[in-house]
Amino acid sequence: MTPSPGGRGDKGNKPFNSEGSAVDTTCRGALARAAPFCAARAPVGGTMPQTILLADDSVTIQKGVASSFASEDVTVLTVDNGDDAIIKARETRPDIVLADVVMPGKNGYEVCEAIKGDPELAQIPVLLLTGTFEAFDEARARDAGSAGHIAKPFEAQSLIDEVRRLIEAAATSATPPPAPAAAESAESPVVNDGAFDFFDDEE
Repeated sequence: MTPSPGGRGDKGNKPFNSEGSAVDTTCRGALARAAPFCAARAPVGGTMPQTILLADDSVTIQKGVASSFASEDVTVLTVDNGDDAIIKARETRPDIVLADVVMPGKNGYEVCEAIKGDPELAQIPVLLLTGTFEAFDEARARDAGSAGHIAKPFEAQSLIDEVRRLIEAAATSATPPPAPAAAESAESPVVNDGAFDFFDDEE
């Protein structure tokens, strides 16, 4: 039976294309046909979706950060004060916290201190956000355990690169070291069969 263009033949009821060739309808075939039109997007910090907690009272910054990560496999959670930032960090366990140095409630340094002082959150990197005309206390940021800081306004790609770097660094440091190789078994004690025992009593 000759298959009609675009119709079905009698060989397993497989569909045929316009040239009369059977079309692979398996998942493999679907992926192969879609490949030229699909491009996988690598997430910011690896193979799993990431969560960013942004603490900043500026709506402009909130929108800017959300826009920066719009094409990334990332969820951006926002709060507008330091007190809520700590609460939200404990509730959601984000992969990274972006905290404005100057904002209502606890400031960025205090938020960082609270997160780093909590054993369950201490592994989360905190990136401080500073204003162009705001004084930045590097010593205090270092003592608080900050992973670094970035000045506002910032370029979207610069922020993405820094967030990616910090998340990857945190993931690497959190990975437990490989278990040490099993120690070689102790050598078996030498059994003295008396062949060379110079301390045998003379008969």
